[in-house]
Amino acid sequence: MSFFEWGRGGGLKAAGVSSFAEYVKRIATNDPSIRKADLELEGIGDDDAEQLADALEGNTALYWLSLPGNKIGHRGATKLAEKLKTNETIEYLNLGGNKIADGGASDLAEML
Repeated sequence: MSFFEWGRGGGLKAAGVSSFAEYVKRIATNDPSIRKADLELEGIGDDDAEQLADALEGNTALYWLSLPGNKIGHRGATKLAEKLKTNETIEYLNLGGNKIADGGASDLAEML
């Protein structure tokens, strides 16, 4: 099985993509090579999280999503929760070490 992994604060070059936007576009187009995404310490904020959430809609390839140590707050967490409610493929989600407050955490808990 082929995994496309990016993360740990410098994985863009290792993944062979030039930008976060390119990576999100590949997720949005349901690229079958992207099954596992490790986006730890990539500086992802709410705007990026919202773009990623939109890309997850209809994606059936990605099953593992790890976003620890970023800058995701209430707005990004809420958007991820909204889109993950209908995503039946994601089996693993890690949002530890972000800036998610009570509201975003409640939305994520409701999603479960």
